[in-house]
Amino acid sequence: MKRLLLVIIICACSFSVLGEAFDYTQIKPESFKQLEDRSELTDKDGRHFRIENRESRKGLYILENENGSKRWKKHGVFYKYYKGKPTELITYSYGKREGLREKYNRKGIVNFRDYYHLGRKHGSSEQFNDKGKLVTECTYVNGLRQGKLFSYYGGKSGFEKDYVDGKLHGEVLQYNSKGSLSLVLHIIKGK
Repeated sequence: MKRLLLVIIICACSFSVLGEAFDYTQIKPESFKQLEDRSELTDKDGRHFRIENRESRKGLYILENENGSKRWKKHGVFYKYYKGKPTELITYSYGKREGLREKYNRKGIVNFRDYYHLGRKHGSSEQFNDKGKLVTECTYVNGLRQGKLFSYYGGKSGFEKDYVDGKLHGEVLQYNSKGSLSLVLHIIKGK
C-alpha cells in the first residue's frame, strides 16, 4: 500500500513538473529531479510511461503491445551523462531513433548534430569543433550520405564532395589554406 501511495505521489509530482497536459516531447533534464527511477505514469490519452532516471541516463519508455506481448520501448528524448554533465541527447519514437540527436563535449558544446527517421540518419548532419564552429556538414537520406558534403578549416572551405546513395560520386574539390581551389577529382560510384 505504501508503494502504491508513493507511485501516486510521484505521478502527481510528475504532472506538476511536466505540466498539466503531460507531453513527453517537452521533457527537459530538470524535469527528472523529482521523478524516481522506474516509476510509471499515464498520460491523458491512456498511454503508459516508465521513467528512467539514473546517474548516466534519463528518459522515458512507453508500454507497447507487440504481437500479443507488452514491451517497454524508448520514447521521447533520452539524455546520457558522464560525471554529471550531459554527453548526448537522442530522440526516440516507439523504440527507434526519430528526430534530433546531439553529442556534446566536456564543456557542453555540441560536437555532432544529426537527425533520424525510422531509426536511420535522415536529414542534415553537422560536426563542430570544440569551440562550436562548423567543421563538416552533409545530408543523409535513409541512412546514406546524399548530395554535397562540405568540410571547413579555419572558417574557410576545405573540401566539397558529392555523394550518391552513400558513395562518392561526382566532383571532389579541395581548397588550400587561402581558400583557392587546389585539387579537382572526378569520382564514379566510389572509384
